[in-house]
Amino acid sequence: MSDFQEALSKLGANLPNWQDKYQALIQEKVLTDQEIQAFIAQNQLTEIEVENSLSKLYEYVLERDKFLKQDSNRVANGYQPKLVLNHHYVDVSYVPTSDLLAQQRALELKKRITTLYLPSGLKNVGFSDIERTAERKSALNAILDFIEDFSAHPKDFHKGVYLYGTFGVGKTYLLAALANELAQRNTETLLVHFPTFAQKIKSAIKEDKVSVHIDTLNQAQVLVLDDIGAESPSGWIRDEILQPILTHRMQENMPTFFTSNLNMNELELKLAQAMRGVEEIWPAKRVMERVRYLAKEIHLMGDNRRESDN
Repeated sequence: MSDFQEALSKLGANLPNWQDKYQALIQEKVLTDQEIQAFIAQNQLTEIEVENSLSKLYEYVLERDKFLKQDSNRVANGYQPKLVLNHHYVDVSYVPTSDLLAQQRALELKKRITTLYLPSGLKNVGFSDIERTAERKSALNAILDFIEDFSAHPKDFHKGVYLYGTFGVGKTYLLAALANELAQRNTETLLVHFPTFAQKIKSAIKEDKVSVHIDTLNQAQVLVLDDIGAESPSGWIRDEILQPILTHRMQENMPTFFTSNLNMNELELKLAQAMRGVEEIWPAKRVMERVRYLAKEIHLMGDNRRESDN
């Protein structure tokens, strides 16, 4: 009410009959306002009730005009003033605008998508941003089928998708759109760049926080392991990190998705490599058994969009 009080101050300082001038100001600014008149008539307010509510009526007129002019110097940006009746007295309520509600909803949706070692901008990707090409048809259909099936029967097991293909064809982008759509259906998704996660978790050994990191992936409602197979060969990462995560998600029938530059057979060969050059076939097969249980393999073809964007 700074404008109102400023007006009163000026009247009090410069006019001996400032109360009369104040009444004149109210009469001109408030009681002649058609919206105010309609509110008074609709609620059948008495003269005394109107008189006792003049300050609130004046507040409303000021804030309404600021709102219509989009004046940033108003009581509550993002909120629209509304006249309400409170025990026979007029009051001003501030209700959120449709724009503010849309912003709040967008923020809520983003909270349902977590990215680890991936650009946060992926939270903004939706299916409307995905170009529908022939090469993407099978991948898109599989993802959309998952969304519908999971939404209809969230307690049942639903296979995820193992998207593989060359660099820049949009594998991560497609699964970011999946996460966005699931967020709108009250489902949380964790997207993890697995090679970076594998590198970071090694440093967690000193802090004794390995189990904490594993548990984060274990408990994700929907998990996306991005770029699996691009990490440096490590029997420890394979057997002590990746396998326990996949085992837990397989046992609990938790939706899990993957992206990779390698198909499943190629990933198995990669996982069989150990840092000392020893081939460890059976540990790799155990991991791949879980990957194949959790996800359907789909080859995503297309142009390298990273190159075309440059």
